[in-house]
Amino acid sequence: MKSLQTLVFNSTMVTNLEPLSGLTNLRALGFDDTLVRDLTPLASLIGLQDAAVADQDVFGLRFAGASITGIPPFDHLVTLSQPARTVETINELRRQQGLPPHIPEGYEPPAKLQDFLKAGSEEREPLEVDLTDDYLRPLSLPLPPNLPSAGPGPQYGVRYGKLSGVPSAPATEEVDRQKALHARLKRDAARLAQALRRAGNVYPDLAFSAKEYAELIEVEVADADVTGLWSVGNALSSFAQSYRQQNIARTLAEPLEPELDALLQNVVRQHGAFVMGFDEARDLIHRADEFALDAVRLHEISESGTAILEELTENRDFVEEETRALHRPVRDSIVDLGWAGSRVGYSAYLIVRNGVRAMIRLSVGSEPNAGAVLGLLAGGSALTGDPNAEFIRAAIPVLQQYGSQLLVFFNHSPEMRAYVEWALEVLEADDRQTKL
Repeated sequence: MKSLQTLVFNSTMVTNLEPLSGLTNLRALGFDDTLVRDLTPLASLIGLQDAAVADQDVFGLRFAGASITGIPPFDHLVTLSQPARTVETINELRRQQGLPPHIPEGYEPPAKLQDFLKAGSEEREPLEVDLTDDYLRPLSLPLPPNLPSAGPGPQYGVRYGKLSGVPSAPATEEVDRQKALHARLKRDAARLAQALRRAGNVYPDLAFSAKEYAELIEVEVADADVTGLWSVGNALSSFAQSYRQQNIARTLAEPLEPELDALLQNVVRQHGAFVMGFDEARDLIHRADEFALDAVRLHEISESGTAILEELTENRDFVEEETRALHRPVRDSIVDLGWAGSRVGYSAYLIVRNGVRAMIRLSVGSEPNAGAVLGLLAGGSALTGDPNAEFIRAAIPVLQQYGSQLLVFFNHSPEMRAYVEWALEVLEADDRQTKL
């Protein structure tokens, strides 16, 4: 961290610069439109002064719109052109702390600087204010809409810099009454997974779904992931239905052997009974059945939704491995069998909907002026102490790449479409600022 040379965290809720006091190798520091009110930790960063004199267009200190700019003399120091802004701001901090000023080689202070700083606000005239300085141009970000509700289905956070599913445990009172059925289902799911493992080359997607389901059901009831079981179980049920119908559409490999089909149908029946024992799963089933009736929406979201679901399943840089494994059975079922005709379509919808909501909330943000992605997209920068920095680097390109598909996908969901539109506008504003 001490070797960091460029750090930009514009438009964030950062208030404290103390962690920067030891970053003596910094050459460029930007925190426009932040809540910073104390620049004291920057007094020792004389490298910023030297760098600003060496190349005023690239290096130096930039803090337009930060809270400190409401406090004299920083309200006027911020208006100086580079390199004067950096040199004089840091020297003012050094003077306040009883330190000698640092005058970089080749630096010439603006004429009448001291008179300018000492004059009253009514008497003060602009002094070498550089309104062409890109960083003095305010980054005009649109105000965000209300954060969409978390909604039903899988929820997501960030773990190890990647999008990660958050398990949904059953209620305490639901655990005991499910134990007997759970024991039988766990046994039969393991048998199904083992049988399909031997036939994995013939039924690869079904085999993976059975394996993932067996792993989910293996844990104790109290530790079960209800939404994960419901989602993967929907995929397994969808495959079971299609194989039972002898794959009339010819999209699957070949019919199952009778013994294997019987075992699959047995697990699916037990799964249906098991998840009905949880309030959360019953609610999801009701919603899924209603969702399946909306043929217009299913038709309109199928193409865009499949592309986004593919990204949430295959992008190793963006989604952590266990979460991708949960998504894969749903993705496989959607690709093989489509969005209509079973509850798996709603499973896929919730993965995309809640995954995108989390992606925006955890990268672009949810507060006004929270699009703190400029430095990350430009490369070579980091958000000080932000554990989500790696996630942001991976998530932002996904949002940009699939922007048009996301708008199509959420055409029937006004709150999510407004949220996506806002995020894309923020990213576009950041992109314009980067290119200035």
